Order: sequence, then structure tokens, then C-alpha cells
Amino acid sequence: MVVEVSKSGLNSAAMSSPGTVTDAFGILLADHRRIEICFERYAQSRTAAAHRTAIADALDAIRLHLSLDAKVLHPAYREFTPDMLGHSRLVEENIALGKRAEKISLMEPNDPNVEVEMSALIKHIRAHIEGETNVGGVFESLLRGGCEPHMLSRRLQHCRDNHVALGLAAH
Repeated sequence: MVVEVSKSGLNSAAMSSPGTVTDAFGILLADHRRIEICFERYAQSRTAAAHRTAIADALDAIRLHLSLDAKVLHPAYREFTPDMLGHSRLVEENIALGKRAEKISLMEPNDPNVEVEMSALIKHIRAHIEGETNVGGVFESLLRGGCEPHMLSRRLQHCRDNHVALGLAAH
């Protein structure tokens, strides 16, 4: 399989046709976009109610993404790459992001620290996303290690469907 990577990471040509990267990583890339949309809604919210809703939606999207990472992406990374230290770092980062999201979810909506925590979470999540998609990142490492996109896609979709069925994530 040819993996098309530009200086900024996986490119759209590598993600465009059936049987290629789209099958596996399109799910995670869609989650990345969903998270970014939530961040945009958060930044643009003008009322307290809209702000609370944007925060809740962002945290839900982040929780789903972290769950997909932990249940599917990280085990695949461990299986298809020899980088055990990298795997440990991925797991630690996932735990840290989950704790930060949980901390925000437990804060009172009018707590002034919500803004500080959200700002830090947004910065951390964006760095996390770059680490998955940039050159030499998680996605590229999996592909170069021989991970089959179809197999990964099935696992990701199954995990995502289970979250939706349990009411843990929006469609």
C-alpha cells in the first residue's frame, strides 16, 4: 500500500478512495473535525446557556475520541509498531486528557477557572490531534507497520456504535 504523506501529514488524496486510509482513519478524522466544531461553537457562544452546551458537547466529543483511541488505536499501535515507549506516552496522554475533561465536567458553570481549564484542554487536544495525523505520527506509524485499514475501521466503527447505543455519544 502506498501511503501519501505531505509535510503536514496524511493528505486528502490518501484519504479519498475506498480501500485506502479513509476506511480506517476517516472515523478518527471525523471525530477530530467534530471536536474542532465544538471548540468553534464554544469560542462563539455568547450566552451562558450556549456556553454550557458548547462545553458539554466538546467534552462528549473528546470522551468519545479518547475512548476510540484507548480501545482501538492504542492497542493497534502496540501491535503494529515496535515503539513501546511511544505506546506508553499515548496511553499517558489519553489518561491526562480524560482527567482534564472530567475536571471541567465537575466544575460549576460559573466558576472562572472553567475558561482557563477549557483553554488548556483545547490546546492539549489540538496537540494530541496533530500527533495522530502529522508526518511520523500515529496514523502513519500504523500504516507503515502493516496495520490493515479495513480491520481497524471495523474495530473503530464497532466501538463508536457501542458508545452511541449506550447513549455515551451523539451520532
